[in-house]
Amino acid sequence: MITFDDTVKEYRQFKHMEQRLNLDMERRISRIEMYWKNILLKNITTKAITDWSFYMSKKNLKPNTIKRELNQFKAILKYYERVNDYKCPHIQMPRVNDERDCHLEGPQASAVLRYVADKHPSFYPHFLILIDTGARLNEMLNVNTSSFSNGNTLKIQRQHFGKTIYREIPLTDDMIALRDKGFSKLNCFNSPQSASATLGKIMKEACHNLGLEQIRLHDLRHTFAYLTAKAGADLGDLKYLMGHADISMTLRYRGFIPSRASSSVRSAR
Repeated sequence: MITFDDTVKEYRQFKHMEQRLNLDMERRISRIEMYWKNILLKNITTKAITDWSFYMSKKNLKPNTIKRELNQFKAILKYYERVNDYKCPHIQMPRVNDERDCHLEGPQASAVLRYVADKHPSFYPHFLILIDTGARLNEMLNVNTSSFSNGNTLKIQRQHFGKTIYREIPLTDDMIALRDKGFSKLNCFNSPQSASATLGKIMKEACHNLGLEQIRLHDLRHTFAYLTAKAGADLGDLKYLMGHADISMTLRYRGFIPSRASSSVRSAR
């Protein structure tokens, strides 16, 4: 009898072949696999999937997170459907706003940077890179002086299943000043978890003292995407700048990109 474990095994092999099984996807698949472990495929019904959705909501997962889990689950079953004699059950998706709305406005981001520079100057480079490049936390921790070797860009590196992938982010004036002034080693923490805890505490403190709505440290990455989109970057620009493996990840920011539809329609003919 076929179990969900069998479908996951085939899906992983296919994604490995495509070289698209990134760390985020692997973590999501592993969480899903834990819930459905050893469950027969014939017992995965629409009702069972709906019960799983309720289970996730009781775990205080946000609707966006639940939708991402369901989308990944659906991708696994749909792949198995394409290559085997199997019919994927209907999966009811929650209606959510998938645009990232946890971010700072430009003046707020500048206020946070001034606060950190005044109160926690040794961590100012960390916050500046997170806000002005959209780097992930682990990417930021790997930045050093050699990352500025290509003129007015910052080379950000990311490990993707044994391969190092690079993207180059144009430097803001503040980033140029940081480059010229120099900075000490950013990864001064015992672990990424320690870095997240320390910088997250400072983020919480800054928001409280500046009278801002509390946001997570990771929302500084969304702040970069939001401000860049508002400044005129299109989805292709954002996909590259954010280091997204798939354009579907970038689409969550589409609502922040100023629409050019009116002028395009007027000038089309």
